[in-house]
Amino acid sequence: MKRTFTVRYYHSEGTNETQFDIDDGDFATMVNELLYLTYQVTDESNEHNVEIYEIEEVPYDGEEE
Repeated sequence: MKRTFTVRYYHSEGTNETQFDIDDGDFATMVNELLYLTYQVTDESNEHNVEIYEIEEVPYDGEEE
């Protein structure tokens, strides 16, 4: 089963958000995956000094992005 989370963060240019569909699992595993994916996306986008300020679970729409 998948779960969807929106991750909101500050970076050197302002704020941004991204959304991920991840496999349901234990809390630590899901948080680690969200952190990994967020920093991967921000590295690829050249966003610097990233600081996550909110992680919100949203309804899973059944579609992979």
